[in-house]
Amino acid sequence: MYRILGSAAAVAAALVLAAPAAAVADTTTDYSINFSKTTATVRAGGLASNLVTFTVVPKLEDTRVTLSVTGLPGGATPLFSPARPFLDGRSSLFMTTSSSTPTGSYTVTVSAVTAGSKPISHSASFGLTVTGG
Repeated sequence: MYRILGSAAAVAAALVLAAPAAAVADTTTDYSINFSKTTATVRAGGLASNLVTFTVVPKLEDTRVTLSVTGLPGGATPLFSPARPFLDGRSSLFMTTSSSTPTGSYTVTVSAVTAGSKPISHSASFGLTVTGG
């Protein structure tokens, strides 16, 4: 026969206190992605741009990130300048469209990832509207 010692709340508190420290997120080494425009508009066959900046904690300001983009419509080509900015810097995203790029509204997602043994990855989105050429 078993006997229960203590309450369920006390057992739960003990389990929480015994959790490994690695399970706690380190918010002092992180960053976020920001844009100069929440929506960019381009005529099919034209060029749109958006400035990518970062909010970063002091530990990461000299860290480079690799940028990528998803969500562009067919016929649109992205170019980041620079392609691997420092987190205390910025990058311009240029989106060249062709005359055959479909009109409509799109959600463009920019992802950034740091290099190293413990990469930190983040994404943010903005709207892109393509109008008729």
